[in-house]
Amino acid sequence: METYTRWSFHFIALSEPTVIGVTAFGHVEARFALLLMVPVAAHVALAMVTASRALDWTCGRRPQPLRLLWALGAVTAALAVTALVLSRHGPGGEDTATVLGSVFGATLSYGVGMMALGVKDRRNVVRRRHRRPRWPPRRVV
Repeated sequence: METYTRWSFHFIALSEPTVIGVTAFGHVEARFALLLMVPVAAHVALAMVTASRALDWTCGRRPQPLRLLWALGAVTAALAVTALVLSRHGPGGEDTATVLGSVFGATLSYGVGMMALGVKDRRNVVRRRHRRPRWPPRRVV
């Protein structure tokens, strides 16, 4: 079962450049698409290492990969922000903006998804509700 889970996450990470590549190579020239795929490939490699270490942590074999999680978060944010800025202010037209939009969406989706593996108490993060203050406030005598 562990091998199935591990390889599932690796293949999920490998689907990121496929999703972006289909859009990129269909809309922009090949040189620009290849240039776009270099940071995406680096993001995928980091996500796969993070997923592997996070699964080891889940099984109790390693400590929690906090540095890798922070690194993946930083690379995900940098790549997404760069794609967003280039789509708004960079060269190219509508096709370039479409490709960079797919880089933005896919990078955030895959990056945050892989980071979720290394977070402790995922259920509490989702279910946690903020307590609202009572209104009107109680009087203190």
